[in-house]
Amino acid sequence: MRELLARFIGKAQSLRRGYTLVEFIVVVAIVVVMSALILIGHSKFRGNILLSNLAYDVGLSIRKAQTYGLGARESTRAGSDFETGYGIRFNIATPTVYLLFADLDRDFVYDGGNELIETITLNQGYTVFDFCATNSSGVESCTLTTLDLIFDRPEPDAIIKSGSTIYASARIIIQSDQGTQRTITVSASGQIAVSP
Repeated sequence: MRELLARFIGKAQSLRRGYTLVEFIVVVAIVVVMSALILIGHSKFRGNILLSNLAYDVGLSIRKAQTYGLGARESTRAGSDFETGYGIRFNIATPTVYLLFADLDRDFVYDGGNELIETITLNQGYTVFDFCATNSSGVESCTLTTLDLIFDRPEPDAIIKSGSTIYASARIIIQSDQGTQRTITVSASGQIAVSP
């Protein structure tokens, strides 16, 4: 019986020893490092998801202009005119804003004033970083200051214009404040695509 009691007391004493301070600090350091890695990864993942969603939103705005141009949407700006084309205007001077407009005078360019339908603002540090257009010969120009994408009724085709020059396709590059980018491509055939 004494043997059994001595064994029990020995085990009880070994259970009371607990962890040392060094072991505790090591465990806390491991937990802190793992938490930091998870938070950094989550922040980057969240930023990429938000940027992708924004690129799709810009693509949907372009599709909205195309839908307005295809449909028999009455332009409230021009009375009972059902022949108005609709477009999107990007301006490098205002990288956090782009415009949905009605091309009332059918010159395939945003003229301001009465043509404006909606101003769309990019939030949370996102900008239209750049836009490039490719001509019919395949030469790309990224030095444009404005870009107009117009859909003239009843055609689904896009008229891609900067100044007086008409292009075959355009790329709009959206960038986050962390430097990550997404690209929206619009072709003259009316195709709109979002790519990483």
